[in-house]
Amino acid sequence: MAISPIHKTLDIRRCAINLLSDSRDLGKVMIELFRGIISRYLNILC
Repeated sequence: MAISPIHKTLDIRRCAINLLSDSRDLGKVMIELFRGIISRYLNILC
């Protein structure tokens, strides 16, 4: 069965809400993500 885009966005939103409610240290997670992205860009540049 083909999944409509609306259902996909709803699933993504539900997953995001679950992650937010599960993760108490959301700030730490965001910082780690930004660190990973920044280090990747620095590795590409250098």
